[in-house]
Amino acid sequence: MDTVKLLYENGLYDNKKATNGSIYVLGSFFKDGVNKYKEEYLFCKEWAMADKTDSKNCYGSDVGFNTTSLEDDGFGNVIVEDDIPCDPENPARIKMTREQFVKLLDEWAEKVIKTLPEEVIIKHENNEFSVEVIKQ
Repeated sequence: MDTVKLLYENGLYDNKKATNGSIYVLGSFFKDGVNKYKEEYLFCKEWAMADKTDSKNCYGSDVGFNTTSLEDDGFGNVIVEDDIPCDPENPARIKMTREQFVKLLDEWAEKVIKTLPEEVIIKHENNEFSVEVIKQ
């Protein structure tokens, strides 16, 4: 099982401990791309669900944040990637289905944005992602 811990400090979430670079990048996305803000959550969810091939759509196949970016691979997957990789030849990234990504966003909104717990763990186990509140 891979995990990343995020702590609520000074009014924002920050990732503190991760089992590997890929899950750390996912934590960085939630720290920078969503954090505690409903507007950012809604934007990311709309982006994930948008038909990127529709010319009337204002969403492109990728979107960037402070340290991470999201990419729609065109095959129903979302890739969360480190924008400033430590190893440019092998950047830290995590890939999941669009459905998994939206489910994880929804879980974050329900468990984190609504309640602002002090400590959160994002888990990846058996190809499933989940958000767990550790300390309320």
